[in-house]
Amino acid sequence: MQRHNKALASLIPSKNANTTEGLLPSNEDTTSSKESGTPAGATFTTKPSLKNFLEEQSTSIDSAVDDREENMGQLELYHTHLAKWKQQHDQQMEKMKQLETLNKTISNDLDQEDCRLH
Repeated sequence: MQRHNKALASLIPSKNANTTEGLLPSNEDTTSSKESGTPAGATFTTKPSLKNFLEEQSTSIDSAVDDREENMGQLELYHTHLAKWKQQHDQQMEKMKQLETLNKTISNDLDQEDCRLH
């Protein structure tokens, strides 16, 4: 965030920070109507600070896209592992149900045997 604030601050010249003059082209940035046939102040050149800001924004966007792609890859890997873990969990639950059924059967058999002995 601080990097963006610095870039934004660099777009406004400090000597004209409270006026629109800092946003208008300087004399060396304009051509007169005599030289080019266009009104004075009609042509603008991109200031280096604006170019730097745009380059930083482009780099920031590229970085965000790269991070998103990396995160999507990690998410896909996690999804694959999660599906395997769910399958293993379901298998373990089935084994538990079988053991529970077997335990009930054995318990019933023991109760019946106990009743015969008494």
